[in-house]
Amino acid sequence: MRAQTTYLVIRATAASAGGTAFTLNLVYQAQVAGLGPLQLILVGTVLETVCFLAQVPTGVLADLRSRRLSVIIGYLLFGAGFLIEGLFPAFGAILLANVIWGIGATFVDGAQEAWIVDEVGPKQAGDILLKGSQFGQGGAVCGIGASVRQGGQPSAKPTRPAR
Repeated sequence: MRAQTTYLVIRATAASAGGTAFTLNLVYQAQVAGLGPLQLILVGTVLETVCFLAQVPTGVLADLRSRRLSVIIGYLLFGAGFLIEGLFPAFGAILLANVIWGIGATFVDGAQEAWIVDEVGPKQAGDILLKGSQFGQGGAVCGIGASVRQGGQPSAKPTRPAR
């Protein structure tokens, strides 16, 4: 598969999956895991702190080792984080999951665009990046639509009583 096609598929698929997951994430954390307001704020704070702290080390690794490898690692960590969060609806597991996918997000951040520029060269990169953005926007809209359909379904009972 050509690099351009791979990049466009990744942009559309990741945006669609992300649009679905991120839209339903707080609903899941509140309704299924039974997290309260303070716990939800702590989960978000942990995620943002991890993203901030991991930005430089993951960027250096991508620049020194391989941008393509960085993108692969990032998406694997994204998936692992969401898998852990989905399998274990408890506060500690959700914190760990957000640490994992926060690190994954920093592996992908910037490396994806740098990788495609490396693959196709700077002259073609502008058109491909624009098309990738369009694919990403379309995927995000589809993902949000999917999350609205899923969010409207009856939810599971919380694993612990609401406070």
